Amino acid sequence: MALPTLFCSTGGRIKMLLACWWLDYRSCAQSLWTINRHGSTSKNINHRLWEDRIHQGVMPTFLGAVLITAVIAKLPAMKHYENQEYLALKMGELGSGRPEGVDPEFDCAWRGYAYEYAVQVQPWLVSDPTKLSQLYDALQLGPLCKQPPPSLNVSKAKARPATKATKDVVTFFVDAANGKDNQPYSPSAGGITQPFKSVASAVLAVRTVRSTMQGPATIFLRGNAVHYLSETIQLGPGDSQLTIAAYNNEPVVVSGGVHISNLKWTSGPAGSFIADLSDINLPAGVPAMQYGAPSARSRATLARYPNANPELDLFPVGYVTAKTQWRPPLYRGEPCDPKTQCGTSVNVTHVTPDSEWHGMYQNWTTGVGGACDVYDPPRSPWCSGQFYLERQFPEMHTRHPSGIYGDAHLPNIPYSAPSGSIVHAWRPGHWYTWMFEVDDYHVNTTQGSTVWSIQQNQNNVYSKVSVPGQDTSEVKFLGTFTSETECWQACNTSKKGLCTDWTWHHNDFGGAFSGQCYFTVGGDWDPKAQPKVTSARGPYNASGYFEFGAGGNQGGEGNENAGEWYIEGNLEDLDDLNEFWWDDVSRQLHYIPNGTAPPSDIVVPTLINIIEVIGSQAAPVTNVSFVGLTITANRPSFMEPRSNPSGGDWSLERMGAIFLEGTECVSISNSTFERLDSNAVFLSGYNQHASITQNNFRWLGQNAIASWGRPIDNDATNGDFPRYTIVEGNFIFNIGIQQKQSSFYFQAETAQAVIRNNVGLLPHMLCSSMHLRRTRSFRSASIFHVPLSTSMTEWAVARTCLLTCSSTPAAKVLIMGPSTVGIGYHTLRLCETERRPQFLPSTTSITTLSWQTLRLTVGA
Repeated sequence: MALPTLFCSTGGRIKMLLACWWLDYRSCAQSLWTINRHGSTSKNINHRLWEDRIHQGVMPTFLGAVLITAVIAKLPAMKHYENQEYLALKMGELGSGRPEGVDPEFDCAWRGYAYEYAVQVQPWLVSDPTKLSQLYDALQLGPLCKQPPPSLNVSKAKARPATKATKDVVTFFVDAANGKDNQPYSPSAGGITQPFKSVASAVLAVRTVRSTMQGPATIFLRGNAVHYLSETIQLGPGDSQLTIAAYNNEPVVVSGGVHISNLKWTSGPAGSFIADLSDINLPAGVPAMQYGAPSARSRATLARYPNANPELDLFPVGYVTAKTQWRPPLYRGEPCDPKTQCGTSVNVTHVTPDSEWHGMYQNWTTGVGGACDVYDPPRSPWCSGQFYLERQFPEMHTRHPSGIYGDAHLPNIPYSAPSGSIVHAWRPGHWYTWMFEVDDYHVNTTQGSTVWSIQQNQNNVYSKVSVPGQDTSEVKFLGTFTSETECWQACNTSKKGLCTDWTWHHNDFGGAFSGQCYFTVGGDWDPKAQPKVTSARGPYNASGYFEFGAGGNQGGEGNENAGEWYIEGNLEDLDDLNEFWWDDVSRQLHYIPNGTAPPSDIVVPTLINIIEVIGSQAAPVTNVSFVGLTITANRPSFMEPRSNPSGGDWSLERMGAIFLEGTECVSISNSTFERLDSNAVFLSGYNQHASITQNNFRWLGQNAIASWGRPIDNDATNGDFPRYTIVEGNFIFNIGIQQKQSSFYFQAETAQAVIRNNVGLLPHMLCSSMHLRRTRSFRSASIFHVPLSTSMTEWAVARTCLLTCSSTPAAKVLIMGPSTVGIGYHTLRLCETERRPQFLPSTTSITTLSWQTLRLTVGA
């Protein structure tokens, strides 16, 4: 059994191709994918649940598609173990661009081989120019290597099989444009010449026929129009042996949104338009909005500050990066003691017979209630007062800020109706993002201090200075200084006019601008993201704070503060192209179009679960298939009730566009999941032999696939968990738009899944983290998740760690990180006797590691 390797979850906005190799009984079978694992270490799951066949391999971070085995096959010099280890290390250095010191010939060689290998594992890509273009773009073969797309053997392309009528007991057709529901019975009712109009009517007709005649059934959907669902399609055990498929490869779109056509817009302020939707049934309001051609709709952006396109802009664009004051955590209205639990939970302890590491897993301890009140059900190990014995409060225990002093950072306040707006905030260390619903705004008479907002890596005079060191009508030059403090002092004593902002270029900015300090005439504040530049504005009277209501349940371990943040859902922030705002009182939609006129029709994502297949372990739904469908437009679910999976460090809601629970042999194939604001596919509880193959996942708000069992207190002997899942041949492009720490594939309390031959062009999150964490065990050997502590400016993207496990008492971990002489390689030995990490000298030879057990992972 190959030992599994864990991966950093994805998030952020960097397009990536994450490639990996698989190890199975010391043989290699290649795969391209990314995964997020949250393990459990309960006594029953150690050996029963985690002995799976997820033969996970490497995920070299930074930008890249690193096919180690493919590169080795092409470069004979890499055959030796020592060179292979060096090769893996070089892969980890590759970033979004080419870092200094990397051999261009070598760099371009592996990028080219990765392109070819992606097509080898998914031959049908040859006939898909869009995906090939995305692959070529992600690998940067053009800008970095000046290479055209490698030539491919078109004769090897494999076409996807068309779905045609079968000899089932019954076959019905659905045509959203020309069909008719409530047809009187006739032999041709629901047939290809007299189709139904809705999927729900076809499902009901299948049930009627099969009440007297058992056997397989098929519902074919026609591609003449979008199938908008007003209610979730719910399938139960009686719907077994049912296929819902696109007829003859027609472009079938199934939408969870409300389609609104013939919109009547009136002009509003600042280039906006307003539409009255008071006569439209919108049960969830307008949490999201899509527009454009039905086959290629685009997302609109909910009014926010700072402005950003969440699909395209890279972090930190669109976030307030300045130091922000947060309200301390509260439990039932009372301030929490940072030295103990934030709400005392009842500890439920499960003794583990094995010798465990770090104090964290001496016993499996779960907190119930108290701090866990934010979860549903209210239980998590992070709430327990005994969970992390060797770590201090409050960092490792569930809690979150109760509000934010945002005045100094928000140019459009006061907000007329801030209640209901959402603050998105990174947990410090970028482990995941919190979402908080604003409950109210309070004037704080005790705060009242005059403050400046200082923002790192922001340039408020970007493109406004044509000649370094000179004044313009918009910008005044204050001088050249060695520190931002000197620049600030020059602003305070300026004789060139009132200075209410300043911008200082760091000494290592480079060129003539190094050290230069400017301010804008009239305090024009519109900073742009740029490294090695600091901008500030002020003074402000930080007189109020936003009080949080719902939310803060998106993570596991807690913190008193939060990191970078933005706010959305206020009319006053409606000031950028493609932004919208919904007035839930007047039922009016406000929108600033990209072009000169607003769209005549829009889609409002409304459902979360578009299709549900739900049975039980005793009475499962069996042999249901979905083929050739495009599933789109489910609404955001990040504020829905969440729970903490296993011992993982975040939380998740059991929801998805296709939701499976209590199933056997469900198949999802040749389908596209596009612009969903929640999860795409969710396997919850008992699911066996699910197959998710040759699908496209793109522009997703959260996870592409999530798999999560329902053991009792982490005891999986009840069998209520996904098992024998196959995830193969999928193509993934950009996920985690709403929730950071989303993944292509997430699993917790899941066993014996096989993940192979998937190609992912994915954004990833900044994987700065804080501690060495044990994430799973496998018999006498252990695999460790090794995060590195550094600031974003030191190491702007995730570090790469080489990890090896063996059955010997001590495990060796090779960590790659910054050092005083460039990239330093340090070996970390985990001593079983002391159960504490010990750093060995950096001169330790990396060739002492066994390549057969080498793995690559990233900090979470």
